[in-house]
Amino acid sequence: MPIYDISVPLSRDTPTYPGDPGIEITDWLTLAKGDVANVSLLHFGAHSATHVDAPAHFIDGAPRAERLPLEILIGEVEIVEVPGERRSLDREVVARIPAGTLRVLFKTRNSVFWDDPRSSAFRPDYTYINPDGARALVEQGVKL
Repeated sequence: MPIYDISVPLSRDTPTYPGDPGIEITDWLTLAKGDVANVSLLHFGAHSATHVDAPAHFIDGAPRAERLPLEILIGEVEIVEVPGERRSLDREVVARIPAGTLRVLFKTRNSVFWDDPRSSAFRPDYTYINPDGARALVEQGVKL
């Protein structure tokens, strides 16, 4: 099975959600200063760039990201392409997912934001899963 990395790279210029911490990357150690290695110090919020929202993000007392089993996060995935004008992913969109699917990626217009010159600022017009769509995912047994 081929593995595809869909991550958006982290950089100082990666936009973050309003109110979230920005991304800071600094040199902790450098060969140029005589240190034994180059070591970077990273400071950023857990919701920067590509990330998984753990249940605790929206449900008080639910599991945090470090408690998510890795086998849920890695494996075969169904890709559902969503029309560009669609901003909210609801039960109708979720109904396109074949029965028995454990992992799904929605290909939305959000992906092209990273190629847009305006991508240095957070895009509030992003496509998202609404509560009805989230409930439908749970009802279908989708884990990711």
